[in-house]
Amino acid sequence: MCTLVRSIGRGDGIPVNIIWAILPFFLFILYDVNGILWRIRIFRSFFLLGVVLIIINTSVQIVDNYTAGSVNLVYLAPAVLCCVILFYSLFFALPFQKTYLSEQNPSQLCRTGLYAMCRHPGVLWFAGFYLFLSLLFPGRELAVYSFVCSVCNIVYAAFQDIWSFPRTFSDYDAYKKEVPFLFPNRKSILKVLGAIKNR
Repeated sequence: MCTLVRSIGRGDGIPVNIIWAILPFFLFILYDVNGILWRIRIFRSFFLLGVVLIIINTSVQIVDNYTAGSVNLVYLAPAVLCCVILFYSLFFALPFQKTYLSEQNPSQLCRTGLYAMCRHPGVLWFAGFYLFLSLLFPGRELAVYSFVCSVCNIVYAAFQDIWSFPRTFSDYDAYKKEVPFLFPNRKSILKVLGAIKNR
């Protein structure tokens, strides 16, 4: 699989790492559109397929950019921390089966925990992970790949915020008025801290 990822797209034109950075997010958008308009069974796997592609592509980028003695281990801990919180926000803070595998759109909007602080918390941890990854394994190709992935993720979050989620959740417009888009503000942080304190 790694050899396939390296081989496809070599040659003139758009660098292969940029193509592989964009492809998973194209699958994510198809997954969203399918859930609302088409309801084609095989397309329901596109989100997880996109996640697998990101993991494989990132692993290939790390291997290709690794140079003995050039690894900045000081960035390992923050990279791992961002990765763990990212996976938590996507696969554990949300009901996995209903969110990613069910034929029906999830009926209930998550307003608690990380999703009470901002509407797309995964975007921040995703960008943080790739920032620290680029510092952990210095190299131009990995830095470009990380930047393109982060930009694509912001674009995908904006697509969800403008098109997908308002059509999926009846109360999403009210949620948008209560909770900031990407960056938590004082009000949302205090709300989460208050909920934790009252448990």
